[in-house]
Amino acid sequence: MYGKKPKNCDCVGDCVDSDNVRYTGPNLPNSGIQTGTILTEVIERIDNYSTSGTSGISGTSGINGTSGTSGKNGSSGSSGTTGTSGSSGTAGTNGTGYNPNELVIETAINYSLTNVDSGKIIIFTSSATLTIPTGLIDGFECTFVTLTGATLTVVSTGNTLYNNEGFVMLPKLTFTLKRRLAVNTFIVTGNM
Repeated sequence: MYGKKPKNCDCVGDCVDSDNVRYTGPNLPNSGIQTGTILTEVIERIDNYSTSGTSGISGTSGINGTSGTSGKNGSSGSSGTTGTSGSSGTAGTNGTGYNPNELVIETAINYSLTNVDSGKIIIFTSSATLTIPTGLIDGFECTFVTLTGATLTVVSTGNTLYNNEGFVMLPKLTFTLKRRLAVNTFIVTGNM
């Protein structure tokens, strides 16, 4: 397929269809998506992920029994010496909506990257704008996917993006942002 234009392709120069492109992002647990998987298969798996149903409602807890009666209080004893300090308590729970294992984020609105997006896949289900801010952490990497009918416009003021051909990604494509060279300097792989 290399060196030939696929049917209905308006590319300039040599074109490659998605059956000859391999996913270069991180392996994604429980998704079947791994580095080296054919791009067409990755997009199909992500499409299947985004159309799966929601979980059912959990049942209610059972009724607790009543407490027994209290015994008589005894007389107070003398105070003892102060003991050593105990260990620290367990950490509290995270706030509503927190999911540390959320690897795939699905959005239908404009999106601004933050450092917590590193290692994730962000799926755009409708046309939107992606803002890439300056100051992202060393090792930052994030993959972006557009589903059918979604066009992504990338805004990246103050950053240098190597290997990009423009700032608009058409539907049913993917690209990965990798920070490799210097502060605010990224390599872009994929179809942007």
